[in-house]
Amino acid sequence: MSTLRLLAVSLLCLQIQAGLSAQDDPFNSGSDPFSKGRRKPAANLAPTQKPSNTKTRSTPSKRLSPAETEEQLHTSLADETSQVFINVPLEEALQAISKLHDLPIVVDKQALEEIGLTPSAPVTLDLHNVTLRSFLRLMLHDLGLTYVIKDEVIQITSTEAAENNLVLKMHILPKSVAEKSDVVLHAMQSTVQSDTWDIAGGPSTAVAIDSVLAVSTTGDVHDQIHDFLTKLELALEKSKAMNK
Repeated sequence: MSTLRLLAVSLLCLQIQAGLSAQDDPFNSGSDPFSKGRRKPAANLAPTQKPSNTKTRSTPSKRLSPAETEEQLHTSLADETSQVFINVPLEEALQAISKLHDLPIVVDKQALEEIGLTPSAPVTLDLHNVTLRSFLRLMLHDLGLTYVIKDEVIQITSTEAAENNLVLKMHILPKSVAEKSDVVLHAMQSTVQSDTWDIAGGPSTAVAIDSVLAVSTTGDVHDQIHDFLTKLELALEKSKAMNK
């Protein structure tokens, strides 16, 4: 064999040997010989790309204005309730109602003291499936008490104190009687706590302005006015349907 051919064969053998060595080298294969089957991170994952543990924060609900909160309390008084209190201290009964209906109820202790009562005065009432408004009204009546919605809470106070802290509220008339506000005003003052109005020597006042009644009275009377207007609207709708 010529020297040139011998050199060519030797060079070919060296190239083959180098190729096999590269295939057998575990450190050039891209795998970790000590990983024992562990996966290597994907090459296209950026080093700074990490799973996010940040929780999505819910948008905080809008805070109601004092007027909106008090209107919501008025609406809540229409909820149905069933309660049984037999010689239960007033404060304890109110706490039970507050917890059950999730309503802020406070006792005007000073007003109670002025009429010789304490929050421990016993109450007895057993009623089922009535509005919370009616239940409170009946429970408090025997003690000479009432409730007012003021300062974003339901305050339990004396009738006298409530009459000295009248609440101004606008009552929108139903469309069917919007043009008869004077007639509605007269009917309201004649049927809803007739002795509370100034025309009868009472502390409450009411004025008709277009389709709105501007009324200054106690919270309890405001609720009765709301009931009066609701029943009036239903009665007029029924009357209209019957006369078709």
